[in-house]
Amino acid sequence: MTTTEREARIRARLAVVPEMTLEQRHRQRESFAYGNVKIDEPTVTRPPVTKP
Repeated sequence: MTTTEREARIRARLAVVPEMTLEQRHRQRESFAYGNVKIDEPTVTRPPVTKP
């Protein structure tokens, strides 16, 4: 597979992925932050990471 073919497949796939809502983005950011903190500090729980 050439780079051009790969890029075309990626673009085609992205075209069918629905846009995330603001709530979904917020939850994804929280999940990402929690996962990164958990790697460095295994004793952390989700509530402190998701506090506003």
